[in-house]
Amino acid sequence: MIELNQKDIITLLIKQEKLLSRLYTIFYNKLPAHKNFWETLAKEEQLHAKWLEQLYGAEEKNLVHFDEGKITLVSINMVTKGIQDMIQTAKSGEIDDKTALIKTADIERSLIEKKVFSQFNGLNEKAKATMKLLERETKKHLAKIEAYYKQVMSS
Repeated sequence: MIELNQKDIITLLIKQEKLLSRLYTIFYNKLPAHKNFWETLAKEEQLHAKWLEQLYGAEEKNLVHFDEGKITLVSINMVTKGIQDMIQTAKSGEIDDKTALIKTADIERSLIEKKVFSQFNGLNEKAKATMKLLERETKKHLAKIEAYYKQVMSS
């Protein structure tokens, strides 16, 4: 059965993915030169949130087990607060392409370093596949952001 602390962490992870989608949506509105890039990331973050919601449901049915590992409510809250602050900055128009790319790379990198999506231990193949997909997608996001940063800086 899912413990309260684990439930809170998973709920915050879902919120974090939705906030990232919102941030990327603001970026594609405020940074029109790279609209397609940000729009794609925003849609992918919504999908990640849905996958986490499925894992949350699977945890409640004892199909997967969530082991918080290095993840704490404090660390997730800090990242979430950082995203919320970035949303406010972006809404006010006080952000440029370079800063947006650097900040989002930092967020994606922190998700990878904390091994957020490898903290679910799947008891069935579907759950295992979803977890691996989330982890792989986060790594792809970081690679896309870093590649795009290089492209933006060289133009």
